Amino acid sequence: MNKFNSFKAAAIIAAASVSTLAHAEIFSYNTSLAGNPVVLSVDTDRGTATYVGSGTNVTYSGADFSSFNPDRPRGAYRFTGARGTINNGGTDFRPVVRSKEPVIRFRGNGTVSLWTRAVDPSGKGAPFDLPGPFSPVPPSSTSTGGLSSTGGVGSSGGPSGPSGSSGGGTSVPAPGILGLLGLGIAGLAFGRRKKSK
Repeated sequence: MNKFNSFKAAAIIAAASVSTLAHAEIFSYNTSLAGNPVVLSVDTDRGTATYVGSGTNVTYSGADFSSFNPDRPRGAYRFTGARGTINNGGTDFRPVVRSKEPVIRFRGNGTVSLWTRAVDPSGKGAPFDLPGPFSPVPPSSTSTGGLSSTGGVGSSGGPSGPSGSSGGGTSVPAPGILGLLGLGIAGLAFGRRKKSK
């Protein structure tokens, strides 16, 4: 095997060895905000919780979400950042994080409550305590965006766990593998072109 073929073989082996899958931990639940159906997704990798549906699209961020346990979704998860809108009674409210205890609280009785402060378009603030029942998004109703058959936004998928979790997340390619794969293909193409001359 000549030097160039050895290089190609090494490049292919290197690309194959780093092509392991990353694991995105996203757990989705059907719930409601102000009586409107929404999907609450907790992303433990990013440390975020997102409510989407019925005119609401709001993301909360905080280190507490990284320790979310889908097998026992109980407890209060503090957030330190918020962006998006909450639709309440046909009015879009912008969440603000200046209240003493901004939390999403999962309760043992099967409800989840969002406690936050928000402002309406005129700038008038109001505290929100928005409880609603929650249940895992069924894997059969998931999609890769858009609406699912249950009326919510698609989740990460995965089978429902034994105690009400919404699955173990979705395997996604590590970002670097796509670049390495492209580099390997370009190297192979360059090698064939050089060989044919």
